[in-house]
Amino acid sequence: YFSGFPAPVRALLMPVLPVLELFVIWESLSGTTRWGISVSLVLFIWGFMQANLKPGRMVMRFLLRNRGWLYRDSGQSGGPKTSTSLQIRQHIYLISLWLLWKTIGWEKRLLSGGWKRSKTYAVQDTLPPLPVPKLRDTFRRYLDSVRPIWPSDKCEEMVQLITELGAAGGAGERLQRELVRRARHLRMQSSWIEAWWEKEHLLKSRLPLPVFGNWYGLDRPDTPCMSQSLRAAWLSLGAVRFHRHLSREKLEPLRMMSVVPLCMNQYKGVFNTCRIPCKNVDELHTWDCPSPFGPSTVPQIPQLRRSSPTESPLTPRGTPGGTFLRGGEKVPHLAVMSRGQLYTMDLFHADGISLTVEEIQQQLETILEMSKRAQAGHDAQAPIGILTTEERDTWARLRGKLIEAHQDNQQALHAVESAMFLLVLEGACPEAIEDQAKTMFLGDGRNRWYDKSFQLIVFENACAGVNVEGSWADAPVASHLFGFMHDHENMARFANRSSPNLNPATAGAGADKLSPRLAPPKKLTWRLTSELAEGMDRAQIHFDALADRTDLHVMHMRYFGKGFIKKCQMSPDAFVQMALQLAYYRTTGQIHLMVETAHTRQFLHGRTELVRSVSSDSVAFIKAMAHLDTGAADTKL
Repeated sequence: YFSGFPAPVRALLMPVLPVLELFVIWESLSGTTRWGISVSLVLFIWGFMQANLKPGRMVMRFLLRNRGWLYRDSGQSGGPKTSTSLQIRQHIYLISLWLLWKTIGWEKRLLSGGWKRSKTYAVQDTLPPLPVPKLRDTFRRYLDSVRPIWPSDKCEEMVQLITELGAAGGAGERLQRELVRRARHLRMQSSWIEAWWEKEHLLKSRLPLPVFGNWYGLDRPDTPCMSQSLRAAWLSLGAVRFHRHLSREKLEPLRMMSVVPLCMNQYKGVFNTCRIPCKNVDELHTWDCPSPFGPSTVPQIPQLRRSSPTESPLTPRGTPGGTFLRGGEKVPHLAVMSRGQLYTMDLFHADGISLTVEEIQQQLETILEMSKRAQAGHDAQAPIGILTTEERDTWARLRGKLIEAHQDNQQALHAVESAMFLLVLEGACPEAIEDQAKTMFLGDGRNRWYDKSFQLIVFENACAGVNVEGSWADAPVASHLFGFMHDHENMARFANRSSPNLNPATAGAGADKLSPRLAPPKKLTWRLTSELAEGMDRAQIHFDALADRTDLHVMHMRYFGKGFIKKCQMSPDAFVQMALQLAYYRTTGQIHLMVETAHTRQFLHGRTELVRSVSSDSVAFIKAMAHLDTGAADTKL
């Protein structure tokens, strides 16, 4: 075939020779034979898939669970740290996964009912289980992390202890076998460390959630210019849309580098989730409140609209109209906090249609007016939220007393804890960014409910932020939601180009002229005893002392960012870690153990692991950098 080509070209074309030979054989067959082979091949593939043997998923599962060949000669076993073959293998791996994504999409189209199948959890069964590290690797990594910070005599003592623990037939091997057995038992269900991590590391902590358990997030730099109630309405409507996607499992799975799938299990706890205080160990409870299957009121950008102008993009196919609520289905509601007072409001009408932004704004304006009257001394309720700032055992005991005091308290607690999320309407926004951050992080303790999965906080000037409880999911999951809510605002601005009625800054201008068919917000009432009142006073004292002991500084790096670091052929993460270690060493003159978090969501039910960033190499680098200002010209890094 290639006799007329030069030798180098023939060498490159030799791999396609079998394909050409098959093509020649195919051309030599008669038309009837070719038709018979084609039909047989199609029937074979169809039967293969109908038997639930999906080749694309099987190959993806194999590639995701067998990746050792990717890192061969990557420096882990003494080989070169970079190589051309390593880069080629990685590119082949990523291209293969991309092709498999397309193959899985065709499998879903060929299978009966494929259009109704889940997107969010579509590839969960292909994710590999979290591996159990080898015992000797665990010992080696542990010693590498403590050698730079321990004296030599203590290191020698630890080496002796590790040698005894890792001896043949010793306790180390027995424990390792138990870990491997547990991992095999949970192989297709969960991660072998998930329950321990969630319970032992997170839920067993008895420290208060403020500072020790919750984290905060600030608003986008370009805060939209609008009223407090309107900004809160737009963000809440974005959360409703995200909730709708999750309920229908239409949210696309996240992928690293657009091809490597990540576990989506943590998304089950985004909404209607609360951390319940209990004695010794807390509980995470998620209420089953799916989004009603009514048409969406969320504006769609033109590219995403369907061809039919009368069909809503989220209306179920084949549904002519009428009610979309199933029998016995619980409709999600929203909990709102303003000036220490708690309220609840509906997010959906009785027919399953979500409230519009104007309707949500009308409800929020009503809540703001009710809270102002309460603050003036009319029908004011005690700020129960301050109890959530206490130590967990103390709050668990007071919560039990609160439930025993009156039945109304139990109903009010359920209304808050089962809400989709908590919306906090704050007062004036501090001017300094550090004061804004501390308000998001702590607040006054009275206008917060720290047990909720997340609290959306909106100031009077429309500046927004979040406070997130950390046990139900890791930060990237919550960040995905908040990014989605911001994109929802941007989408409304874009849609305004073709429809002025969708302008976020003016959409609620006629909120006071809406139909009175909306059910008014409900104010939650509490019946307190003298013991509960004293507990609230002590909680306020403890919280104020904790806030005074908390220093929070926000550093805005203006000189360069991750782009410049990457141009210098360095990892931004490693750069920041070295900067932290160097700053700590220059400040204290000491080197201590430091850790950073790394997600393991590329594995089934993976969450977060701690990486020890201090090593002998990092210590040598830090000490060399710390002495650069001594004038020594021969300082080497």
